[in-house]
Amino acid sequence: MNKLEGLNKLFINGIWRDGKSDFILDVINPFNNEVIYKFKGANKADLDEAY
Repeated sequence: MNKLEGLNKLFINGIWRDGKSDFILDVINPFNNEVIYKFKGANKADLDEAY
């Protein structure tokens, strides 16, 4: 199991869930430029629902 697994969820309205955005943020190891994890971003609809 990856230590970062589950960290790509967003806490919206008291629920941990995936964001609706298609944006993916790559986390890159600066030593070898390897992508070590991908985080899914939030969009305006996610933010509106959270507030």
